[in-house]
Amino acid sequence: MDILEIGYVPMTVSFSAILTSAILLLAPFATGSQQPVLVLDGVIVAANPVHSVALIREGGAQRARALRVGQIYRGYTLVEISSGWVRLRGEVGTVVLELGGGGPSASIDRPGPSPKPAEPELAWQRRTYSRATDGRRLDKEIPVILSDTELTPRVQRGEIHGLELLRIPDGTLLSEAGLRPGDVLKSLNGEPLHGLESLWKLLARFDGQSELRLIVERRGEVVRLAYAIEN
Repeated sequence: MDILEIGYVPMTVSFSAILTSAILLLAPFATGSQQPVLVLDGVIVAANPVHSVALIREGGAQRARALRVGQIYRGYTLVEISSGWVRLRGEVGTVVLELGGGGPSASIDRPGPSPKPAEPELAWQRRTYSRATDGRRLDKEIPVILSDTELTPRVQRGEIHGLELLRIPDGTLLSEAGLRPGDVLKSLNGEPLHGLESLWKLLARFDGQSELRLIVERRGEVVRLAYAIEN
């Protein structure tokens, strides 16, 4: 039997590491491609959900992969680890894998969490940027932003609910955009942020748009930030 060595991997990573990983995640899945059959071989449930581990493999494979919440395997993001089962989210919906599922029958569809009630309408904090002028400034500040910005998934009850901004460099466009350390990025243009990969996919999809709208949680309060980008 193969032995997997599972070491601790911190969830907080530098922005440059996020960018490198994101390049590999931005390629869309082919339309109509066959979804893989996944099998759950084991779980390690820790008191802190961030440290829980699931052993998942593709049907027919001999070796399982150790995954933590927020990591991706075969196009699925692991969103919850519990005793005897795990829940993943993919483009086709939510999938639950159970221990002892016996191959293909281990993948079963279950309804996801109930939708949250609509948030009360709050005023948007608006800022306007020039695509040309501010774009040139951003090009100069990219090295500082990449090295000095830190994001980490906000995990609650084993699920990712946004991305927490731990550190941003002062005197950059990022710090002047109304964001503060401790802010939790919840959604971008109405699309929820379930992890680092979803943030980069959305940024790639919204590239070239004239407005970006960001919902932020700050000390338990909702903050709405809108950025108009003029040519």
